[in-house]
Amino acid sequence: MSQTISEQLAAFAAELKYEELPPEVVRIARERILDILAVIIGGSREGDISRELVEQVKVFGGDEATVLGSGTRTLSCFAAWANAAFAHGLEMDDGHKFAGVHAGCVVIPAALAVAEQTKPSGRELITAVVAGYDIVYRLAANITPHHLKMGFHPSGNCGVYGAAAAAGKLLGLDAVQMSRALGMAGQQSAGLMEIVNSGQTTKGLVPGHAALAGVLSALLAKRGLKGGETILDGKSGFFFAMAKNVDLQAVVKDLGKAFLITDTYTKLYPTCRHMHQPVENIFSIMDEHDVDYRQIRSILCRVSSIAMDLSGHIVNPENSSQARFSMPTACALACKYGDVSLPLLAGPALHDPEIIDLARRVSVTADPEVESYLPTRVAIVEMEMQDGTKYTKFGKIMRGTPELPVDYETL
Repeated sequence: MSQTISEQLAAFAAELKYEELPPEVVRIARERILDILAVIIGGSREGDISRELVEQVKVFGGDEATVLGSGTRTLSCFAAWANAAFAHGLEMDDGHKFAGVHAGCVVIPAALAVAEQTKPSGRELITAVVAGYDIVYRLAANITPHHLKMGFHPSGNCGVYGAAAAAGKLLGLDAVQMSRALGMAGQQSAGLMEIVNSGQTTKGLVPGHAALAGVLSALLAKRGLKGGETILDGKSGFFFAMAKNVDLQAVVKDLGKAFLITDTYTKLYPTCRHMHQPVENIFSIMDEHDVDYRQIRSILCRVSSIAMDLSGHIVNPENSSQARFSMPTACALACKYGDVSLPLLAGPALHDPEIIDLARRVSVTADPEVESYLPTRVAIVEMEMQDGTKYTKFGKIMRGTPELPVDYETL
């Protein structure tokens, strides 16, 4: 009897050895751990949600793992929950270059929480992280864009499997136990993209739940509980319920040979990733033509329908959480300040009359030409000046991508 997709992924995660990882994969995994640690610490200082999550884990109690940035100790599953929420809170966590999923904010908090109990070597931690990323990416890359267009949040729905794999790896699960962990994780797969339209301050709870559920699933599998081996490809499984026309062979192609963590991008701006290419297009126009932002009459951002849905509707954000999903605001900041940074999004710049006026001059439209490039995140920016001069920039490669990586100093 042939193995299910879940069983194949489980065997890969359980049996993967550090010695099988190419040096480049190890380097990237170390970068990912460093990057996510940084955004967890930053997110732990992010307003009401961080304070309330810390207060809540104090209620849960426990002394297994640390809520980073606070020093609070709690049960490992709740440490993973809070740290994953922090990791996603600033919109600076890494992601897959095509799949619209953030693996690091789920996998690494789950791995770190369990690692405080199991005390692995650095090599063992890296191996667990690589396995977790690989599973998240293999699932997400093969259900995008349909999964997103249905309204699902892939970081939660796919991330839970990666969290279970990373946690299970550090708990020493064998292939059978790992398959059971993935089965239980899949039963708890959850997350809806509506959160970007309302309640953005709690968006981090999506990967938070995925990390918590992944750790719990691994712990329960260690105790002997059984999850479904057909959770992914069964007749009512993940691929049937949350995706469409999934190529099952593509999910496991080159499994254990090609490590998909190499497809990870680093975020340089604390906003929805779909806003980054328009922002970088504006940087290019401003630099190449020495543009005075006060002379800009209008800006048109031609983007994909997904980018439009996620970031094209908020023009006058009420707070930094909304601003992270406001393409007009990000474009306005890029024009005036030549930057889109945490201080600008969190400070008085959002209430600057010039920024408000510039944002109102920005139009965002879903463009069929841009749509044809999906899953590559292409954007076209057309800028018109007061004197009628027009500048156009087409961009499809952003800094921080595997094709245009940043160095350690920038990271």
